[in-house]
Amino acid sequence: MNRLHHSLIALLVALTTWSATAQTAYRVEDVPNVQLIDYTHFVSDPADAIDEADEAALNQRIGHLRDSLDVEIAVVVLPAIDGDKYGSAREFANELFNTWGIGKKETNRGLLILLITNEDNREITFEVGYGLEGELTDGLCKLIQKRRMIPPMKEGRYGEGLLAGVEEVRKVLTGESTLEAEEGDDTNAFVIMVCSIWWLLGGGAFAALFSKERKLAKTATSYSEVKELRREHNISVIGTGLLVCQFPVVLFYFLFRLFFRKWLRPQVKCEQCGAVDRFTQEKGYPTKEKRPWGKLWTYHYVCTECGHVKEEKIFKYYWWEGPASRRSSSDNDSGSSWSSGGGSSSGGSWGGGSSGGGGASSRF
Repeated sequence: MNRLHHSLIALLVALTTWSATAQTAYRVEDVPNVQLIDYTHFVSDPADAIDEADEAALNQRIGHLRDSLDVEIAVVVLPAIDGDKYGSAREFANELFNTWGIGKKETNRGLLILLITNEDNREITFEVGYGLEGELTDGLCKLIQKRRMIPPMKEGRYGEGLLAGVEEVRKVLTGESTLEAEEGDDTNAFVIMVCSIWWLLGGGAFAALFSKERKLAKTATSYSEVKELRREHNISVIGTGLLVCQFPVVLFYFLFRLFFRKWLRPQVKCEQCGAVDRFTQEKGYPTKEKRPWGKLWTYHYVCTECGHVKEEKIFKYYWWEGPASRRSSSDNDSGSSWSSGGGSSSGGSWGGGSSGGGGASSRF
């Protein structure tokens, strides 16, 4: 007898739990249509998820919008929807909207605000009538949810979030909303921040190039060596500016080089008189001679103090040969009287990446 008694109690508890669970998963036909009961009521909250004061305030504001802007708004707050019948909250909202016929038939200016309060799947959904789609766009609906409604709702203040959403809808319909401007400001601020960081990285890289050129200028024994390094840097900077959007930094780089060009002048010493940085390039130079893998450039520099002529030779490989294809050859003998090795320095390149991207969700 005791076993039978316990079994009956367990069965009763299971049936009660199942019944309660089943009642929380609503279908469209289960949602009370409060308009059929009271013309001044627009909030259907069968589980009493929001305070009476908030519900009264919502009814008052929505009634004012109906009378002043010819807009009908229904607010439905449910603990859950039947997931076996409806694939999403949007599907449920669309069917409920059309079942109730929210908005006047002539204007279709209706709006359904559906709030699902299930802790595992909380969601706020807008369903907009045809006559309001031009004013309440998908993007604006998401912004209203994200900016005005979800923050208080995350803390369980559902009534406050719904009131904020209805108020923002009013502002959108009356042209008072600043949401799009706020979003634009945030987007602009983010873009400026990303670009600033990107340009700072580019500026750091270009500063390293400038420092390398400055260091070489102070210790150089060959004008040709400095010219080659400068040429490689110019190609790297311009190429980087075109490829990875470093245009402001490229401009600043060349302006900086122009203003501080004296710092970059090679401090080459004349072997005959000892004068420093007193050379000018002789007219008619450089000369070029074609070779199997490139060209041999010959420079003549004349000391303005003693007239001593210095000769420099540098071999420039064709770009398709590349550093890996350079071969030792008698053609690569520079014959320079004051260069170290007589060949060109092998330059490199550097690059970066890009980023970017964003979105919004109605789930919280």
